[in-house]
Amino acid sequence: MTVGENIKRIRKEKGMTQKALGKLCNPSVSESTIRKYELGLLNPKLETIRKIAKALNVDIWEIIEFNSFDIDNEMDFEPGNGKATFADLPPEIETVISLLSKEYGFVCPDSVVNNGVEVRYFIVGLKDFERFVLYYDDVKKIADIMIKSTQPILGSLVENMKDCRPVDEIVNEIFKELEND
Repeated sequence: MTVGENIKRIRKEKGMTQKALGKLCNPSVSESTIRKYELGLLNPKLETIRKIAKALNVDIWEIIEFNSFDIDNEMDFEPGNGKATFADLPPEIETVISLLSKEYGFVCPDSVVNNGVEVRYFIVGLKDFERFVLYYDDVKKIADIMIKSTQPILGSLVENMKDCRPVDEIVNEIFKELEND
């Protein structure tokens, strides 16, 4: 299921309208934007997915990729014995997980606890022959490498993208665009 399909499914399970969900997000998200997410016409940013997950009172993984359909019908593995919600993931790790999900179709957090020691990892890939494990520390290293490799070009990227108009002017323009949604 896509992010939009998961948002719609969970919203309906909770008996919520698109408008009500949008209002529960902080800051609010317009009803038409929620509709576009659900229809797959627009992809929410990770921060917006966090807001929607909080408004729906679910873990972000329920919206991103982790759903019972994938596990029951596509996956054939024995999960570890840990809680595996990873609700405390730093944003840079969530970014890597999002990229992995797009590349490999499925990422499932899991962990094993033995003698009070927890080892966290991610199961990546849908099919047995394509499935592999990435340890949490390795995903953290990937995030660190991505940050370090981006820093040298960050200035030139920002220089090409920044809007130097007065902030009030930009905010008013954004507000008007949202009113037209």
